[in-house]
Amino acid sequence: ADETPDELAALAENLPDLLFVRDPDRVRGALTAIETHLADALVLDDGFQHVRLARDVDLVTVDATSPFGGNHCLPGGALREPVRALRRAHGVILTRSDQVDEAVRAETLLRIRRAAPRAAVATTTHAPADLRPVGGGVARSLSWLDGRKVYAVSGIGNPGAFEETLRSLGAELAGTARHADHQRYDRSLLGDISSRAEAAGAEAVVTTQKDAVKWVDRPESSMPALALHVGIGFTSGEAEIRSLLRDALRPASGTS
Repeated sequence: ADETPDELAALAENLPDLLFVRDPDRVRGALTAIETHLADALVLDDGFQHVRLARDVDLVTVDATSPFGGNHCLPGGALREPVRALRRAHGVILTRSDQVDEAVRAETLLRIRRAAPRAAVATTTHAPADLRPVGGGVARSLSWLDGRKVYAVSGIGNPGAFEETLRSLGAELAGTARHADHQRYDRSLLGDISSRAEAAGAEAVVTTQKDAVKWVDRPESSMPALALHVGIGFTSGEAEIRSLLRDALRPASGTS
């Protein structure tokens, strides 16, 4: 394709040694990976609805801060299937579980277990790792944010969670810019972002890794631009999820 999707670019940045095959026809893409590249195992991103391709394990993530997409399928809500479709899942992972209070978390987990009574259930947090200059450079520690005014920019599905993460790290948000998911950033928009950040008195623009991979045409500016890189940390259920993956891989490899 003439443009690499932001999520694929971010995955390739994090996992440079893995093979990535992009194909809207998942069966054709799977055959390409197996026959052309001799892949031993396939991991589908966003593949729960692609039932034409048989799978050994289905893992579904549920965002604790917006768990069931307004309880309606598209276009009335964010769900692609009804909640009852979770019964097909082998494992369900509640993400951002630390960003809601205990009562909300417990209610969400109860609903998940009712919808997927046979699934392994785990909880995770989005664990910030470091700040990396957009375009390359030496990473900064998260402590750099403490007490600093920053301008938060995101084009993701849950911008509020990103902004809350910055606040939890001690940052003061001088302003925010929320764009549509998968926003394209041209030179004009990036220049406007820098100007708004300067006018707000920010010390830096901070964005997500998924946004930063598209900031390739950023004009020169005295305003630093940093990308917050995050990882996933399990708080419960990790052993059960790893067991599912080991069992799924065993027939293909013959080993554990």
